[in-house]
Amino acid sequence: MSLKTLLEHLPTQQFLQVHRSFIVNKPMVQAIEGNQLLIGNHKIPVARNLREEVFRILLEDKLISK
Repeated sequence: MSLKTLLEHLPTQQFLQVHRSFIVNKPMVQAIEGNQLLIGNHKIPVARNLREEVFRILLEDKLISK
């Protein structure tokens, strides 16, 4: 199954594609460091062309959930 197909089956309010090789569970993102997201002990890269949109979505979700 391709990543695109997998993303189509996941709830969009919870999951976000941040790189051509990575989809993240938005509530699990703990921090943003440069062009990377921290999830537990993992650093997930954010694609340059998606950076602005990914950070906007993540920051909006964090502000709304508080």
